[in-house]
Amino acid sequence: MKSSDWKFWFAIIGALLTASGMFWNLKVDLTRTQVEVEHIKQDVAYIKNLMERRYAFEN
Repeated sequence: MKSSDWKFWFAIIGALLTASGMFWNLKVDLTRTQVEVEHIKQDVAYIKNLMERRYAFEN
């Protein structure tokens, strides 16, 4: 086994670990974004409900 063989495999393993870490971070960010979007939808529904009740009360 040449000394360059272990460097090659070390580089391959490092690249795979980096790629899997990047994928994991992307997955976590997407999940967090979906949760934030759901919270925004709930907030909008709450505000819409308040506005409808206030409008119904005034008229």
